[in-house]
Amino acid sequence: MNARNSLVVGAIGAGLFTTGLEAEVIHVEPIEVGSGLFSSFVQVDFQIGETFVFEVFYNDGATSSFDLLLTLNADEQLGFELEYTPFDFGPFVTGLGYEGIFESGDGSNGEPFWGFWAKDHIDGTWAFPGAGAADHLAGNGSWSGWVFGNGQSPVDVIIPAPGAAALLAGLLVARGSRRRVR
Repeated sequence: MNARNSLVVGAIGAGLFTTGLEAEVIHVEPIEVGSGLFSSFVQVDFQIGETFVFEVFYNDGATSSFDLLLTLNADEQLGFELEYTPFDFGPFVTGLGYEGIFESGDGSNGEPFWGFWAKDHIDGTWAFPGAGAADHLAGNGSWSGWVFGNGQSPVDVIIPAPGAAALLAGLLVARGSRRRVR
């Protein structure tokens, strides 16, 4: 293997194995839910430190971020829990649960609450949208973030690219199987 190929293998390996070492960045494998032509991601950050990412598939281009939560809640096999209070301005999410974790609160008396965040794509920046979750349209590839706490933004996640680990393994095997002939 020449020096250039060694550099490529090293760079790929370093990128795959060191990107998770940055502060507040975690690797998450998305959980796929629903069916359809479009997909958006829903990230749920529990105050206890657990983060889950759901890739929700749908067909309606007018799907809201709240509709994505309703899709998760409607999938009985998934076991996702949604609690909300309806208001004139739209639903107010007071509780979310998954994998035996359930956190709820409405922010009264200083207690934690579920904050809603959004970004256009995985590399975008989390921001408070100008509308509530029921009025915020989810675009193909967009992200809705739900964080339980007192206003902190969602953690940054890295989703492994399909086949990235297989590519690295193949390159490393190819590197090991080549023998240098003198």
